[in-house]
Amino acid sequence: RQRQMCIRDSDNLFYINGNKLCCLDTTTNTRKIIDTDCRSFVSNNEVIAYTKNDSVILKDSDTLENIGDIKFDNQIYYINISDGNLYIAERIFEDKTDEYGYSFKVGKQYIFKKYDLKSCKLLKSKNANYVNGIRYVTVCKDTFYFFCDETQTVNNVCLDKDVNYPTIQHPDVKFITSNNDCVYYISEKTESAIILKTVESPYNGIWKLEVGSNKPCLLYTSPSPRDPKTS
Repeated sequence: RQRQMCIRDSDNLFYINGNKLCCLDTTTNTRKIIDTDCRSFVSNNEVIAYTKNDSVILKDSDTLENIGDIKFDNQIYYINISDGNLYIAERIFEDKTDEYGYSFKVGKQYIFKKYDLKSCKLLKSKNANYVNGIRYVTVCKDTFYFFCDETQTVNNVCLDKDVNYPTIQHPDVKFITSNNDCVYYISEKTESAIILKTVESPYNGIWKLEVGSNKPCLLYTSPSPRDPKTS
């Protein structure tokens, strides 16, 4: 789950202390508590958006005045601001009962959404089934990218209708991020993968992937501990 603990926008520095969303005015060195029960937040030069219970609340990042709030029926799994829009991933759970009569919840699917920052209007939405969960979510050009442990792949969900980009087979991804143009991820070969020779060299490193492409580009790789000549 995404947790951004400290972001500076204009003269305000936002951070989370415990479950409190706080703001430090760097010009006057004064601090204030914006809200409580906050789990995560994102911001740009105009808006700060944060999660509170079953809602995402948006405020002006300079004046801290309310812009609006968006309520959700499911778990808010991911939140980000990109290209002037708010992107959110919800995770849907369903109730199950085991053979002894105990109830538990199982992840069923995700809903990936795009909202207008100013009006809080839903612009695009798409559902995707990932029962066993996803990790390291990022968003670029209306496309969510993430890593699936079960399949050891970098998957994506494009919000454009009938658009499906290739899945990237790449095990042991440790982190994914993006800018306005490309997706970047870090992979690290495990000792078992080296012994079983299930991966090819180079492997450890930072990779760049253009949205829609199926051919990641290696930007940097560190020498292998078992092969000092690898670079």
